[in-house]
Amino acid sequence: MNKFAWSSPRWLLLVIFCLAGVLPAYAADQDQWYNVELIVFSQRHPDAGNETWPDNPGSPDLTDAQEIPTTAVPNAQLQPLPPDQFKLQAEEQKLAENGNYEVLLHTGWRQLGVPREKGIPVHVHTTAPATTDTAAAAAPAALPPPRLDGVVELTVLRYLHLDVDLLFRGQALTSTNSVSDFFAVAPAKPSVPIYRLQESRRMRSNQLHYFDHPMFGVIALVTPYTPPVATPAAPTSTPPAVPTPAAPVVSKPQAPTANGNGNDATGIIQRN
Repeated sequence: MNKFAWSSPRWLLLVIFCLAGVLPAYAADQDQWYNVELIVFSQRHPDAGNETWPDNPGSPDLTDAQEIPTTAVPNAQLQPLPPDQFKLQAEEQKLAENGNYEVLLHTGWRQLGVPREKGIPVHVHTTAPATTDTAAAAAPAALPPPRLDGVVELTVLRYLHLDVDLLFRGQALTSTNSVSDFFAVAPAKPSVPIYRLQESRRMRSNQLHYFDHPMFGVIALVTPYTPPVATPAAPTSTPPAVPTPAAPVVSKPQAPTANGNGNDATGIIQRN
C-alpha cells in the first residue's frame, strides 16, 4: 500500500508538517512555561497488514498521574489550557471531515518545564462509555473502561521530551459459531481488542509531532507560554499628614498700673 494514499493519515500529516515548518524552533528552558495540546484519533478503516498485537499489552502506570485541572490552581505546576486558546482547531476539523478517522480527544494543559526526574505524568483519557445497565451504573467499578486511557509527560533536558503511553480499546468483535447457535449455546462475549502506543520523542517547541500507530495516532504541539505579569495594586492607605508649623507667639505690652502712693509701677507720678 502506498503510504501516502488518501486513505492513510500520512498525507494529512505531511501537509500539517509542511505548514508547521515555517514556525521557529526554540531550545528548551526549565524556567519556561509551555502549552501542551494533543489530538488523539483512531482509524476507522485501518490497514494493519501482517502486524499482530498481544491480547494483553499491559497498562500505563497511573499511580502518580495528575488530572488536568478545570480551573487555575495557585502556585501549581499544572494549569488548564482554555479551549479557546487551542491552536489545532483546523487539524481537528480536517480529521473530523475525513471519513477514515474518528477524533477521540482534543485536550491541552499548561505546565512549567521540569527535568526528567521531576516529570509530571498527565492523565489523558476519554470518559467511560454510557451504560444502560442499572446494576453497573450503581457500581462505578463495574462501568466499562474508557476507550482511551493513559499518561503523557513533558520534560526538559536540552530539548523538550514528550513521553506517550496510551491504551486504545477498539470496537468489540463477536465471533459467530453456527454449532453454538444450533445447540442454543450462549454466544461468546464480545472481545474488545486493546492497542498500546508507547513512544518517547525529542521535540522542539512550535513544531507539530505525530505519534504513529496503525490503529490510532496522536498529534502533539508544544508552544512556549509567558504568564501575564501581575499589576501591582494601588496603595490604599493615606500618607501621614505633614504637620503645619505653629505661628509665633507675640507678647503684647501691658498697660502700666498705679500703686498705692499714686505712682505707677514704673515710678512715674500720675496727675489727677
